[in-house]
Amino acid sequence: MTAPDPPTRLYDALCELDVQPADVRGDPSGKTWLPDELRALVEADERCQKVLAEWIDEELEFFDSVKLRPDALFTDRVVKATEPEQIAGAGLEPARRGLVLAAAYALAAGLAILFLRQLVTETSLLRRLAEQLRGLLGG
Repeated sequence: MTAPDPPTRLYDALCELDVQPADVRGDPSGKTWLPDELRALVEADERCQKVLAEWIDEELEFFDSVKLRPDALFTDRVVKATEPEQIAGAGLEPARRGLVLAAAYALAAGLAILFLRQLVTETSLLRRLAEQLRGLLGG
């Protein structure tokens, strides 16, 4: 595998670089914020100078594109978007709603008891089988 050419190496390194927009605007040549190794690449190769100029243009355009004006109606839109929706059963009388909830909880508790009972029965059955196997194997 061959080493990448200088413009590619420069572009890859620039993409990994963490530079503040003010630094890029203040020094578009990169003398103050560009590492020495990259600065040497730029000074030695005209293609690298073009890569740096394009990268700076792209970065500044990117930084400028994320500036948003404050949205005066943001809070209003958030409040409207998070308004509660109609919940099924919310219109029932409190007593009737309580009965429906109690019946649902009773059903859930009954099912839980059935499952636990089955589990205990299977566990004791497995325990008896294990004891019989131990007896047969002489353990």
